[in-house]
Amino acid sequence: MTEDFRGPAAKKFDWPHILEGHTTGGSIARQSGKKTVFVGSEAQIKSRVRSAWRKRVRISSQFDPLGVIESIQYRGTIARPHQVIEFWYNVKTRVVQTAYPVKD
Repeated sequence: MTEDFRGPAAKKFDWPHILEGHTTGGSIARQSGKKTVFVGSEAQIKSRVRSAWRKRVRISSQFDPLGVIESIQYRGTIARPHQVIEFWYNVKTRVVQTAYPVKD
C-alpha cells in the first residue's frame, strides 16, 4: 500500500469547477465533449478525489516569470475502483483548482 503523501495541505477543493468540468452532468464537460469525466454520485466522486489526494505524487510545476512556483501538478491513484486522478494545486491559495480522471 502506498504511504500517504507528506506535502502541502489543501485548504479546500474547488468542487464547483471539478464537478462542472469533469462529471457527466457537468455543463463544461458536456459543452467540451473532450474532457475525461468521473462516474458516480457527487459523494462518491468527492470521496475518490480526497482518497487519491492523500496518495499523490508530484508530476510537475508551473512557475511565474520570476521563477516562483505558482501551481503544482499531482497524480494520485486509488485501488477500488482503480482510478488515476490528476490535480492542479495553487500554491498561494492552497486550493486544489481542478481534479480529473486520467485514462491509463
